[in-house]
Amino acid sequence: MKKETKEEIDFVFEQNPDLARIGTKKQYEKHLETIFPESKVKDIVYHRSSQKIETFDKSKTKEINGNRFYFSPINTGRYGKHITQALLNIKNLAVPQDDNFINDVNKKHPEYTKGKSKWFHLPAQIYKNADKYGYDGVRAYEGTHDDEYSVYHKSQIHVLGSKKDKKGFFKFVNSDKKDPLKEKKKNHSLEKIVSGIFVFSFLAGLFLSLSEIGLTGNVVGNFGAGNKLLGIVLIVVGVLGLFLYKKLKGKSGFKEGDELEAEAKKGEIKLGVRK
Repeated sequence: MKKETKEEIDFVFEQNPDLARIGTKKQYEKHLETIFPESKVKDIVYHRSSQKIETFDKSKTKEINGNRFYFSPINTGRYGKHITQALLNIKNLAVPQDDNFINDVNKKHPEYTKGKSKWFHLPAQIYKNADKYGYDGVRAYEGTHDDEYSVYHKSQIHVLGSKKDKKGFFKFVNSDKKDPLKEKKKNHSLEKIVSGIFVFSFLAGLFLSLSEIGLTGNVVGNFGAGNKLLGIVLIVVGVLGLFLYKKLKGKSGFKEGDELEAEAKKGEIKLGVRK
């Protein structure tokens, strides 16, 4: 984890103590990597305001600011006491103050400046009306605390520590965990198979013990006494094996699927919940 990322995640956990009850900071970092994976902007950004923000409201944006939501790549300490950390989904980023970006735009879109007056300033036009030029986000920078990213829609913003974020983090942490109920039912099926083998051994032994001819008579002759002895062995194996298996199963704390499901319905156990 990079030092900057570690400090930012430390701050998220400091602002939102509930996150520590869901998972670790390392898990949270991995969780954030799954959010907006195709975005050109990977950094955690900051938005300051006079009140805590759970979700952003488009009606509160201003036309003079291009009806966009603004964020800083650093925690500037200005514009309000409430700090909102977020991830942004920007797939087509405009950087109007970058000469290389503008040169590339001029090559690809000469129509943007064709027939315009000498007062027409393309960087300023893209900065103000980026969406009309096909961009879903803008980066403006001056190497000062005025550096900023801005986006048009609240769907492009994932607020860290929000209810949605906590729900997603919980799901991420528990996604690789096995469902206890399903696992117990699998074990229940295995128990039936093992028990069935011992029961079959007992019945086969009982049959051989009571048979005068035996099942192998057609192959090697009539060895009734030998079959009776084999039958006794199978009976002992069946009874003793079933007894020991049941006893070991009880010590392991195994509960049959039906019992576990009943407990789950009563709320006595919680499935898939990190403790």
